[in-house]
Amino acid sequence: MPGGDAGVGPDAGAVDAGAVDAGRDAGATDSGLPDAGPRDAGNGCGWPLDSGPSSGGCPAGSPGPTGGPPTTLPLDAGAVVHANVTYGVRGGRVLQGDLWLPAPGATPKGILVMVHGGGWGDCNQRRDVVSPFAGFFMATQDVAVFNIEYRLAQEGGVYPANLGDVKCAVQFITAQAATYGLDPTRVLIIGESAGAHLALMTAMTQDRADLDPGCSAQPPRVKAAFAYSPPTNLPALVVARGAALAYTEGPCTTPVTTCGASCDRCIDASPLAHACTSPAKVMLVQAPDPFDALIPASQSVSLAAALADAGAQVRLLIADAGAIRAQTWVGLSCADAGISHGFQSACLLNPTYVELAAAIQDALGP
Repeated sequence: MPGGDAGVGPDAGAVDAGAVDAGRDAGATDSGLPDAGPRDAGNGCGWPLDSGPSSGGCPAGSPGPTGGPPTTLPLDAGAVVHANVTYGVRGGRVLQGDLWLPAPGATPKGILVMVHGGGWGDCNQRRDVVSPFAGFFMATQDVAVFNIEYRLAQEGGVYPANLGDVKCAVQFITAQAATYGLDPTRVLIIGESAGAHLALMTAMTQDRADLDPGCSAQPPRVKAAFAYSPPTNLPALVVARGAALAYTEGPCTTPVTTCGASCDRCIDASPLAHACTSPAKVMLVQAPDPFDALIPASQSVSLAAALADAGAQVRLLIADAGAIRAQTWVGLSCADAGISHGFQSACLLNPTYVELAAAIQDALGP
């Protein structure tokens, strides 16, 4: 991995993975997401879900969206990346992604849509941050990877606009699949952190007509979602950060349990609220407590239990604590740094990659 130690990643080969399933009784206490901007005590969810009108963009001097004119770049062994593919224009902003294609002759089994993290509003987190992993998954999983950007909260990307952006990307690549020699019936989605949340919401609300961005005549369909360190119960995360006052004074007074969509946006934006109607396969990947300083294991454990109760196909993978402790990453000990978060972290990807790879192949089918 860039700047990391040996193991799974763009610069690594096979790994001796140690990962175990976690039961529903895994004990954990919810903790919050990192502060990424101001909160409005007069609303239910706090920033960024109910942050009101867009402020116009990221602060002056911070990175803007990666992108530019469309460009085709050659890669090793005949693979290519079609950079800056415009998949839509929403809210006055051009939305782009990079399409990574294996070499001619190596017909991709399917399409993996990749969604970056960053707390829905980190101006330093764009698709370029996860680009090495797009190439890595393309090369190791025999898939085309569409690595996309979506509007951040400051750019008008508050829920459900950011979800609409991601769904728009799914609709675009599905409609254009034949152009690139791809199978439009084998579309998967993967994300980390906030991107994992959007990946899950894309997969679990496929049949919600009110959440269809209308970028294609066909609904945004994915066969499976793979979520690394996902927020799944947003009210619990906000309350755990000491924002309970916003809930008592705002509209978000009903906790998310297992299902039952609500008109309340912070409940409706929680994957846990849609467990009863999820049509896609779901894989949840999480570090055990306390190795992830941002998302507690209970967020994935509770969603996995709700999906299982609903009869959905779900796989919960809690990384083995011993395998995490045995590693270092970017010179830090995975045992005490609290950085086992997302697939960019070797601390979490190394012990879980073998199972992830098998689940991707299973979702693609023969």
